[in-house]
Amino acid sequence: MCSSEIRIGNTSHEALLDTGSSISSISEHLVLALNLHTIPSPPISVLFGDNRQTYQSHTQAICTFHLAQHEFQHFFYVLPRQLFPITLGCDWFIKTDTQLHFDSRQLILPSAPPIPLF
Repeated sequence: MCSSEIRIGNTSHEALLDTGSSISSISEHLVLALNLHTIPSPPISVLFGDNRQTYQSHTQAICTFHLAQHEFQHFFYVLPRQLFPITLGCDWFIKTDTQLHFDSRQLILPSAPPIPLF
């Protein structure tokens, strides 16, 4: 499991970098705490990796965040609860052409130095 610190406004949050997730998601608690703009979306069911918990989402939050020195804007499905407050899934990796290098525990962005992960 790899994670990285991201900054939303003036606050830092740990984000799970999850290549096994097809979508990016954010906890409902964090959306409310940060007063993020939300929009309705077609309902989806999200099955967590433990294959025991399924949650419904019918809302997305638009969020601008910083990872290292890079700024991103992305839509996140809003979920009532999850292990990490933010999950960056394959939709974000594909959109940004970012790679996760597991051996060196680095995030590889196009035209940027590698970002070490924890």
